[in-house]
Amino acid sequence: NNMTKEVLTTHEAAEYLGMKETTLRNMVSKKIIPHYKSKGNRTYFEISELKAYALAVRVPTLAEEQSKAEVRSLQ
Repeated sequence: NNMTKEVLTTHEAAEYLGMKETTLRNMVSKKIIPHYKSKGNRTYFEISELKAYALAVRVPTLAEEQSKAEVRSLQ
């Protein structure tokens, strides 16, 4: 099916993040990762939130750090 999914099951979310389901379930129980519970008590994840979690901290490239350092030395 061609529909882009926005909500993933635990299995799909674990696959998306490249981790084991067990690891993800532990993160859910420790409330480390944002998730949702359905009325039937199933756990779901929103792709945008998984992406935000995975990309939480952007590490700048060496080139970016060097250009920042040059700007600072000019001030």
